Amino acid sequence: PVPPTTQKAADVLEQVIRIFRELSKPSERTVQGLWAELFILAGAIAPAVVALAWRNSAFDRTDFATEHQRLEVKSSSGATRSHRFGAEQLWLPSGVNGIVASLFCQRSSGGMSVGELWNAVRSRVSADPALLLRVDGIVSETLGDAWKESLMIRFDWRTARETLRFYDMNTIPAIG
Repeated sequence: PVPPTTQKAADVLEQVIRIFRELSKPSERTVQGLWAELFILAGAIAPAVVALAWRNSAFDRTDFATEHQRLEVKSSSGATRSHRFGAEQLWLPSGVNGIVASLFCQRSSGGMSVGELWNAVRSRVSADPALLLRVDGIVSETLGDAWKESLMIRFDWRTARETLRFYDMNTIPAIG
C-alpha cells in the first residue's frame, strides 16, 4: 500500500542481483547439508525466528545463531551417526546455549526434493518479503552453479524425522 523509498527499492534490487550472481559461482557446501538445514526450518515452530538466525555465509561457525543460542545441523548418509566439527564450532561464549541437530539423510526417489523443501520454507516465511529474500539468498549461495541439478535431489523425509536427535554442545568432546 505504501510505495517503498528509493533506497529500499535499491536495496531489494541489489539483493536480487546478488542471488543471480551466486547462482553462477561454485557451491561451497553440500546439497545434503542444505537439505538438512531446510528440513529444520520447515519443521520449526517459529520459522521466521529460525530463518532470521540462519547463517549469513558459508563461513559462519554455526548454521543458526542468535545472541544466546547456537544450532549446528549435522547430517549423515551412512549407517552411523558420525559427524565432523570445525575446531571452533563447539566453542560457546559464556551465557550461550548450543545444540547440535543430528539426522540421517537417505537419498530416495520417493523423498522430498531440495526444491520442494525450499518451496515449503518459502511459504512459511512468505509474509515477510525481506525474510523471503534472505532465504532465497542463502539457498542460492549454497547451491551455486549446480542449482538446477541440486533442486531435483531427493532425501527421505520420514527417515530424517525419525532419526532427528538433539545434543547439547557441552556434552560433545572437543578441543578446549
